[in-house]
Amino acid sequence: MHFSFSQGHSTESRTTRGFTLIELLVVTSIVSLLIGLLLPALSRARDSARLAGCLSNLHQVMLATSIYGDENNDAMPTMRPYGVAAYSSYNHGGRYSVNEAYSKTKHFVRYPFDRPLNSYVHPNLPLGGTPSHTERDQGKMERGLSQADFLDKDRYNFPIFECPADNDFNYQMDWRADKVSHVTSAYNAVGTSYMFNIVWLQYVTSEYRDFVRPLLWHEGTRLFKRARLAYPSEFIAYYDDPAYFAIAKRRDIPLYHHKEGQFTLAFLDGHAESSSLDLDEPYSGPLFLFVEQRK
Repeated sequence: MHFSFSQGHSTESRTTRGFTLIELLVVTSIVSLLIGLLLPALSRARDSARLAGCLSNLHQVMLATSIYGDENNDAMPTMRPYGVAAYSSYNHGGRYSVNEAYSKTKHFVRYPFDRPLNSYVHPNLPLGGTPSHTERDQGKMERGLSQADFLDKDRYNFPIFECPADNDFNYQMDWRADKVSHVTSAYNAVGTSYMFNIVWLQYVTSEYRDFVRPLLWHEGTRLFKRARLAYPSEFIAYYDDPAYFAIAKRRDIPLYHHKEGQFTLAFLDGHAESSSLDLDEPYSGPLFLFVEQRK
């Protein structure tokens, strides 16, 4: 038997089809929409992370302050500058100023080894010298070091004293003027993003005298000790650089490190929070003056 098979051949036409212009525009629009939706959320997440880091720093600084006070007869961790000016609100801890800020802040800032909280907050970091035995004198720098070593941004850093959002302005380099300096951050200008609450002591600004009598150092120290015992959860010990300017000058400010109208604060009991301040009613919100100074 003879079988005959016939095989048919079919050809399929395959063509590669690309996006049309309309389809490409639709895809681009969708991607742009998604980016527009995601960016604000990412920005808020970034800001929240920076705020959390700042509050964590303040909490650690406040714990170090409490330990320092316990070991030093309730003394405040502040040092006088080299000259005859007032007690410094920013020499409690942190780095030396950087090159960009040195000419403006050299008469006030202390070296890391002369800042009393550095060894408490960063016990394993080198300080570059031995602190002075008296608060008015300068400590002894280690052999082989020079001032240039401390002016270098990459050396002798103390990150606990740097707010994650403190990166582009400060109120300290031109503190006599009602303006912001954009030369560098507060951390790089004076060594810390956080100011200690001593504006109520001698040599306070004239604006601050509008609603509080100035206190000499010994009286301020006495009231500070009492505040630690009587109302530690109310009395502000530290605040960020923008808050310091607002309180000392008693006026609104153009820039904040975090949310507009909010400052980061640390209290004598060790807790830290983000809060607003009513400069015209200093007792309506967080207490940054002593109870004994109420009118």
